[in-house]
Amino acid sequence: MFILIRLLILIFIAGISNAQISKENITLNGDFSADYNFIRAGLDESLENEKQLMSLEKYINVNFNKTYIEKDPLLLAFQGTIESLKAKFVFWPFTKLNHLNRGLELLDKAVNLAPSNLEVRYLRFCVLDNIPSIIGYGDKAQEDADILFNLFKQSDSYNSDTLIISMAETLNESERFTALQKNSFQKILFKRK
Repeated sequence: MFILIRLLILIFIAGISNAQISKENITLNGDFSADYNFIRAGLDESLENEKQLMSLEKYINVNFNKTYIEKDPLLLAFQGTIESLKAKFVFWPFTKLNHLNRGLELLDKAVNLAPSNLEVRYLRFCVLDNIPSIIGYGDKAQEDADILFNLFKQSDSYNSDTLIISMAETLNESERFTALQKNSFQKILFKRK
């Protein structure tokens, strides 16, 4: 749960996105960073507030058409995270599992569209890392952990120290990383601070 909280704080403060699309003609050159930042802030507020979560989902659906969302890996990842968080607010296990599965399906699509996007991969990892092991996504979470570690080796290409520092702090607390990997995160933190 702590990692999920840190995820939402990260989302709030992160100011980059690697995949941006124009709403009008679905090209890869639009600038919707204000929308993305609003969504990040909304996710932070939604962690304990179902009404806010539903409002955030509505915001995405009103401001971006379905075709646009399906082409934008970051929006898909946001939607997948929102859908997964819905599981937290329902009582019945079957309904929880349905929300989780739909959320993970969207997160998988986002990762398939942008497998090297650090933020997209990180969002999926944070959801997977917080799922009880009995549900069976441990292998996929470990795969994401390994890929995230390799992406962090290339993190000099990201111009947002805040994003990298927040991610490294969160990932450093996950049990899916070895002591050697955690040491590498510490070096990244030292270098970026």
